[in-house]
Parts: sequence; C-alpha cells; structure tokens
Amino acid sequence: MLLAAFGYGTLPVVARFAADAGVSTGAFVTWRSVMGAAILVLSVLALVRLGRMQVPRMGAVSGLHRLQVAAVALMTILTNFALFTAFERTSIALVLICFYTFPVMVAAAAVRVYGEPLTPTRGAALLLASLGMLLVVLAPALGQEGVKVDPLGIALGLAAAVFQAVYALIAGRGYPSLTAGQAATVISSTAAVGYVVIAIVGGSMAALAEPFSSDGGWTWLVIGAVVGLAIPTAAILAGFRLLGPT
Repeated sequence: MLLAAFGYGTLPVVARFAADAGVSTGAFVTWRSVMGAAILVLSVLALVRLGRMQVPRMGAVSGLHRLQVAAVALMTILTNFALFTAFERTSIALVLICFYTFPVMVAAAAVRVYGEPLTPTRGAALLLASLGMLLVVLAPALGQEGVKVDPLGIALGLAAAVFQAVYALIAGRGYPSLTAGQAATVISSTAAVGYVVIAIVGGSMAALAEPFSSDGGWTWLVIGAVVGLAIPTAAILAGFRLLGPT
C-alpha cells in the first residue's frame, strides 16, 4: 500500500508537467492507461511463461466476478477523468484535500457492507491520517499566492473520492477467482479500451497525437504509465486483497 501511495502520489505533478509540455488531460490519461495496461499484460504473460502464474479458465470466473472487475474498471475511468480535470481547474493541494476524503467514506461504508468494525483504533488512525494530510498539503498551499479555488474543480475532486471509495470497496473483497496481478491487468486493459472509446466518441482522437509534437511529453507519459499506473495498480490491488478495503 505504501508503494501504491508513492506511485499514485506522483501523478498530480507528472500530469502538470505533461500539460506544460503540451499534452492535454485526455491525451495524458489515455496514453498513460494504454501504456500501463501494455506493461501489465507483458508482465503477466512473462510470469505465465515462466510458470510463476496460472491463468484461470474462463468458466472458473463467475459472472459476478466479471461484473465486479468491470465495475472497478469503470470507477478507474471516472476517477481519472474527474481528478485530472479538477487538477486543471483548481490548485492541486485543494483537489487532493477533497479526493483524500475517500478513506473515511470507505471505512464508514465497510461497516455496513462488510461488517468491518470501526474500532477506536481505526477511527484514530483515520483522524491522524486526515490531519496529517491537511498539514502536509494544505498548509504550504495557504502560504502561496495564486491559489485557485474553482467550485467545479472542488466538486470533481469530491466526485473522484466517491468513485475511488467504490473502487476500494469492490477491490477489497471482490473477484477472488483472479489473482491481484491478473485483476490489475484486466482492469487496466478494460479501462484503456474505455479511454480510447471515449476519445473516438468524443471526437478528440486528434488530441492523442499531441505527444508526438510535444516537447518532452513522452517522458512524462512513460513515468505516468510505469510509476503512476502499472506498479501502483498491481500493488494496491494486492494490498486490498491482504488488508481489506479500510
């Protein structure tokens, strides 16, 4: 989970640098997803070939598990678009404050959905984590000039928190017929297809050519795909499987 937190934590800055290089939000999210999914697919194929992983038969994956994987992929798409659009409209620190309300949402929902007790220790941990994040993220931002506060950006940050909470709740207990690595591959690949479809339907295919004419855009896309998607996606799904959603 710490590895996943580090990887995902790089995304706001990487996305901003990619934007400065001339890569828009849609292009960044789509290319990052496609390349990250490709890395995961190749990794799983290599592990299967080396005999370190077995792929379950299609019949062994129930309809419920497939639906759960599809739901997590959908939450991935919605979270990314909401979050990166918010980064463009509002100061990153404020968006992160909104987004990282999702652990509290997960803890509260897990009591109802999975019967996980919200013990005093868990409550104290959530409080300390939230206060620590406020101190680290918000305090420096308040001392800076030009902090942007956009109502839509704030709303998108909160929406991303809801989507991420649903992601965590499903990933914490869902699709036991798949390993964490296999689930990460399927979810990332499904999300990548979804981003491409959105680009086609939305008429923004031309934006996908932006990295080819950008100044250093590919560097940030590769970092976003490897450090900000492939590694943390596999890590967080494995962490959920071991620790549960809260």
